[in-house]
Amino acid sequence: MTLILDRRNDLGGAPGIHALIGGVSFYRHLKDGDPAAQPADPMFDLKQLTSTAMSAYLFYKWLLAADAAKRLPLPLATVHLLLSPSADELAKEAELAKAERCSRKNFVTNLKEWRSFANDADAMTVLYFAGHGVQRRQNDSVLLLDDFGDPDAGGSLVNTAEVAQIIAGMAPPSDLAKKIANRQLYFLDACRMPDKEFQKRDWMNTGDLWNIDKNSRDDRSQLIFYAAIPGSSAFAVRGGQTLFSAALTDCLDRVAAVPSEDDDARWRVTTASLKASIQSAVDAVNLQHSGEQQCLPITVGSDIVIAYFDESPPVDCEVRIDPDTAAKLCSFSVTAPGAPPAYQIDKVTPNPLGFNVKGGFYTYDVQPADATLKPFKGGTIVKPRLPRFQMKVKVGG
Repeated sequence: MTLILDRRNDLGGAPGIHALIGGVSFYRHLKDGDPAAQPADPMFDLKQLTSTAMSAYLFYKWLLAADAAKRLPLPLATVHLLLSPSADELAKEAELAKAERCSRKNFVTNLKEWRSFANDADAMTVLYFAGHGVQRRQNDSVLLLDDFGDPDAGGSLVNTAEVAQIIAGMAPPSDLAKKIANRQLYFLDACRMPDKEFQKRDWMNTGDLWNIDKNSRDDRSQLIFYAAIPGSSAFAVRGGQTLFSAALTDCLDRVAAVPSEDDDARWRVTTASLKASIQSAVDAVNLQHSGEQQCLPITVGSDIVIAYFDESPPVDCEVRIDPDTAAKLCSFSVTAPGAPPAYQIDKVTPNPLGFNVKGGFYTYDVQPADATLKPFKGGTIVKPRLPRFQMKVKVGG
């Protein structure tokens, strides 16, 4: 087992976050896989990957950094890490070799232990997987582990993990004396395309991951985040990281930040704010790398805080004056209550004008030097948006 972090004793029985992270770039039985391994039969139209093990590792590093900065809603209690990196990924980051392979056997063993550790309703679980995925039918999702396609294992989908089974197995136990974490996050960074081989045969069963209780009362709050919509692919920068991984990190560190709505004044990222922000972040990465990825976030139950900020995040803003000819005749200022102006300028030029302030509530004031134009005062909560938080002000007649 790759229990790479275990702080349960330090927590003294207090609830914490339990993470299971898996990433597969190197598939032993696919083309260009392990020369000593039997080739898959049939040989699926799937290539070796270059970025997915590294993307899983980067999420692990983000968790460690967020925990060290006390940004997480609970202390990080345990991390199971399984990685099957490519040779190029290993050359870039030797730490990838410290994790066990993300094989079917290792995945099931770690999955069961991960569930057993999350035996407190006040705890929280996180699962992140990056690698190949397939879809047998509409709304299906199957994660391919590194020994996928082993012809000696039985059916082609034996060495896989069905997402529906994972989520069902994390439901509250039917025995009311037993508990499981009530807050659960799933990040599934994999394709959901039907391989052409599936069109030649009846769809195939995956192996059971574990025994699942029936008729339990399911009151979990969940975020189930598919990096790809049904029937589509997930994309990556070759030798870098996946587009979803890059967008997710940007959201967790800035884009999905929202102000507090409770007694804790800290800004935070929640499942609702992440769901609302992720596609704009993915679109920004798509634009940068000529991608066409669409993701599908599903939330169930209450809103979950994923991460906090010690201070409000910086926000890229833009003000546009209408009509354009009036912009150079207008001064502009942005001011937080009881504070000096956070930003001010005598002439709005160019128009639109970009500027940066920290997130929060501001009044903004546009004062034309021409008496024929109308001054404007307004108020707004400034929070991260992509590409920028926009203010549009009309000063004409």
